[in-house]
Amino acid sequence: MTESKRHSIFLGIATIFLFFNSAGLPDGLLYTTLLAPVFLLFLLNQKGIRTYLLFLLATGALGMAHAVTGIDDPFSYVRSFAMLQAVAIFTIIMYNALPGQLEQAGTFKILATVNLLLLGICLLLRFIPGGTDLVWYTVPISPGVPVVPRLKMFAYEASYYSLLITPLVLYYLLKCWLCKAKVGILFLSLILSLLLSFSLGVIAGIVISLLLMIIFRFNTIHKKLLVRWILIASVLLIILTLGLYVFYPQNALFLRLHNIWAGKDTSARGRTYEAFTIAWEVAKMKSLYWGTGPGQLKSLGRDYIIQYYHYAHIPQTVRIPNAVAETLSIYGIAGLIIRFGLILFLFIRTRVWNNYYRLSLFIFMFIYQFTGSFISNTAEYMIWAIAFCPGILRAFEVPPKKETHDESTVYQQG
Repeated sequence: MTESKRHSIFLGIATIFLFFNSAGLPDGLLYTTLLAPVFLLFLLNQKGIRTYLLFLLATGALGMAHAVTGIDDPFSYVRSFAMLQAVAIFTIIMYNALPGQLEQAGTFKILATVNLLLLGICLLLRFIPGGTDLVWYTVPISPGVPVVPRLKMFAYEASYYSLLITPLVLYYLLKCWLCKAKVGILFLSLILSLLLSFSLGVIAGIVISLLLMIIFRFNTIHKKLLVRWILIASVLLIILTLGLYVFYPQNALFLRLHNIWAGKDTSARGRTYEAFTIAWEVAKMKSLYWGTGPGQLKSLGRDYIIQYYHYAHIPQTVRIPNAVAETLSIYGIAGLIIRFGLILFLFIRTRVWNNYYRLSLFIFMFIYQFTGSFISNTAEYMIWAIAFCPGILRAFEVPPKKETHDESTVYQQG
């Protein structure tokens, strides 16, 4: 297979993954999950098969512990276990492909262009009767806050869409900042997409990750560029805040921030500290050390969660919308040790700190896992995969201490 054909296949898979992976499917189901058997056959001939066998061995060993403590719903266990395997298989295949494909000319430009075209379609659908429900998320986000249509494109939720495009957003932000590339329509369309998704968790995570990256790599960052971008961002933020305060003081952003500050935002509470409270209590129902096992939350924790929140209308499904807390619930303390042990090992092994882009993605995902996501979230693992992939996007490599970025470092990727 020629390199050009490999790149075309990679772009096709990446486009489906970013924009159409859940289109037309029931909640929780993805095309990459359905294609897991095909991906597994492909993986058998790749070096990543050893990595997958280690994952299968680890999850299988934890499964034996769950069999000892007792499995209440075997069917749900097997189904959720299979979904975890599908996520692992897809992540390993894409991880192996990243070094050769992300460096190909136009990769990011093509994906950002697809997002731009779809954004235009979504904006048109917003004003067509019946079109809003197709690509906009219209679920209430906070008590007392009017329903604000949030851009989700063909994903099942606005926050999930914003998480999917985070690597694109950070890439163009760093390209404009570190590499002095001109701000273009693709950069602006990604920022607009992020704002229209109205996912405060993702937006805050991106801002915090950039600030922490600056602190960690302060000695190697071009100070004049840093001051320039801080001034630009500060001015834009002040103008936006004053404009909303003067002309639209009862806007959804201010109302939701007020609810979060007052502790009235159930979404923010449920994604943070309450998720850990629930996960701890659910894990105790079987074993704090080994957890309850995949797919057992519905049978073990449903009644507890319903009582905890005093639902007026009982939801069909209940979940813990926090990746770390859900890990505690499913795999207990052992799962948390494995999770953070692996993150630390890969951080050191792949020397994440030597690349601005990978470091930004790592910080973002490390923070976000405490405020959202879930244990079988393919989007999360793809961000981890990019962060832990050494040798990619060398234009963002941290220069020696005595060097700074200059005009010659402008990245030509697109």
